[in-house]
Amino acid sequence: MKAWPATSRSLRRSLETGWFRFSKRMPPSNNNFSGIGAVDSGSSSAAFPSARIGVRAQIQHLRAYADKTVTCSNFKTPTVTPRCHLVSPKGKAPRWSNMGNGNWATDPGYADKIASLYDRATRYAEGRRDPTG
Repeated sequence: MKAWPATSRSLRRSLETGWFRFSKRMPPSNNNFSGIGAVDSGSSSAAFPSARIGVRAQIQHLRAYADKTVTCSNFKTPTVTPRCHLVSPKGKAPRWSNMGNGNWATDPGYADKIASLYDRATRYAEGRRDPTG
């Protein structure tokens, strides 16, 4: 996860929001670009007061999944992710390949989707392929 965090966050935002089309459950006003709290059985998602705080929550939440040394109270900035306490054990998904199957997302193909988006973005950046296909 450390090799491409900024790019992967952008790709996750695209996947989670339907390429920034959002939805009734996750409206743009929620400033929630990663689906925090948008669980399969729910009808809403977490809301944040600004885009900056929404992105910070996503980064903190990802860190809770990836870093077994993190706690919900030892982030460098105040904790804003409302679901940090639900990640147990901390560090249970240190690689993107661990993010599906009920870890970050229930979709068993979630990690493959992120990897595919990353591959397409990389190819596009290198001038080798259209990012839409």
